[in-house]
Amino acid sequence: MINKIKINSRNDMLSCRIEHTMSVPQAQISLVEYLVNNKINGDIVELGCGTGNNTQYFASIFNNYNRNNIIYGFDTFYGYTEEDLVESESKFDTRLMEGYLDNQNKKRFVVDESIIKTRMKNLGFDNITKIIKGDIKETTKNFVPKSGKISMLYVDCNIYGASKAGINNLKKYFSDGCLVVVDCGFCTTPEPLVGEHEALYEYKVESGNVLYRTHFGNYIAFFVEVKK
Repeated sequence: MINKIKINSRNDMLSCRIEHTMSVPQAQISLVEYLVNNKINGDIVELGCGTGNNTQYFASIFNNYNRNNIIYGFDTFYGYTEEDLVESESKFDTRLMEGYLDNQNKKRFVVDESIIKTRMKNLGFDNITKIIKGDIKETTKNFVPKSGKISMLYVDCNIYGASKAGINNLKKYFSDGCLVVVDCGFCTTPEPLVGEHEALYEYKVESGNVLYRTHFGNYIAFFVEVKK
């Protein structure tokens, strides 16, 4: 079951406090079970799949329920693009940029995409997972989900530009009831919103849909529930 509290403003997002409710794997599983139980149609799209932890949880639940859908994982596999870093520098607090640059310098998000592909194959999920490499702003432009619909867009690329573009490029495929989720939590309350939170909040305002707060482990996550 998803714990959800309605969020009305940026200040509401920033004033959230950490509350432990369930582990991260339990939370991911609960999200997909929510899609299944509420008969929300469509594939799952991840923006920022890394080594595939979330991909594995999503695929396992779809597989358990014999759900005939695909989990798509988008990632650069080399970290942030230079364009996104430049945009963030002009748009966000310098402390946020320090975090982005630290991630980039330490190559935190540099991953060989064959790792996730091999992982999915070894788990027997290679037929229901597809990995797409490249700049998310570009790779989502002409993407069409196999089912023609998206039941959940899971945004985990941290930075604003890729998050915002991914949402904008894919929103035409959102099912009624689709969840648009960001899982980049506040370990300590920041002064500004982080990039993917800002992108989600802007989508909430533009679409008129409701924004909720929930918890994955000891950090905060947010999602919009799409209504058509």
